[in-house]
Amino acid sequence: MKRVYLYHATKKPKIFLEADIDKMKDKGWHISPIPFIKTTDFGVDPTDNEQVQMMGETILGVRDYMNDMLNLELMKVKELKDFVKRNFEDFNHKYRNKARLIQAIKDH
Repeated sequence: MKRVYLYHATKKPKIFLEADIDKMKDKGWHISPIPFIKTTDFGVDPTDNEQVQMMGETILGVRDYMNDMLNLELMKVKELKDFVKRNFEDFNHKYRNKARLIQAIKDH
C-alpha cells in the first residue's frame, strides 16, 4: 500500500497510508503543506502571482519527491528510472536490478 506524507497546521508532517487520506482530512491533515504556508515567510509578495505560482510549484515538486522516496520499493524498474530522470541530472541509472537501483537512489 502506498504511503504519503500528510501535513497539518499545528503538527509536524507524518506518514500515512494513502487509503487513510480522506479520514485524516477530517482531522485537519492535508496532502500538501501549501494551505499552511505564508508566502511572506519565504520573501514572496502574496500579490505577485508569478512568484506565488513558482513557490507553489516548487513546494509540490518537493512533496512529490518525498512521497516517491517513501515508495521506491513499490515501483517497477521503469518507474524508478523515470523517477531518477525527473529528479537527478547527474545520476547514471544503468542498473537493471531493482534492489541495486533503489540502493543507488538512496545513496545519491
